[in-house]
Amino acid sequence: MSAVLILGRRAQPVDSLEGLVGPLEELVQAIEAMGGAAFRLYGLSPAHHLHEARGKVEAFVMTSEIEWNFGREPSDPTQEVILTNHPDRFGRSLFLSLQFYLVGQEAICPGISVEMAFGTDLAVDPWEALQVVSTPIDWDDLMVLVGSDAAEL
Repeated sequence: MSAVLILGRRAQPVDSLEGLVGPLEELVQAIEAMGGAAFRLYGLSPAHHLHEARGKVEAFVMTSEIEWNFGREPSDPTQEVILTNHPDRFGRSLFLSLQFYLVGQEAICPGISVEMAFGTDLAVDPWEALQVVSTPIDWDDLMVLVGSDAAEL
């Protein structure tokens, strides 16, 4: 099996945190529908406790602000949501990261970007994975890398 990496970006920033909850919930449900337990997504709470993403997407989005210890550069996002499959059972062979900033904040980075990676131990149809990511958010650019190209990143 091959590693699969999907990268996407959109120039337009996120209007509100609340507006991102629905699309991210839809994305989580679509990813989990692709397979069994290895496709179930989890995230860390601000207290670093592992929680299943389903039913808690809103909490992950609402607590997504990045704390920059020495100031934020305009090229840095202001928010980030990272979800993976269960690290103890599957070794994080599925990784989903959304980085974004909100309207009204100074930024020169993409308004929202996505990185979704599937390890070689997961049987994934790259085109199905691309379709899953492309559905809930209107991306400016979206690409899929398969095999050694994906594994090198």
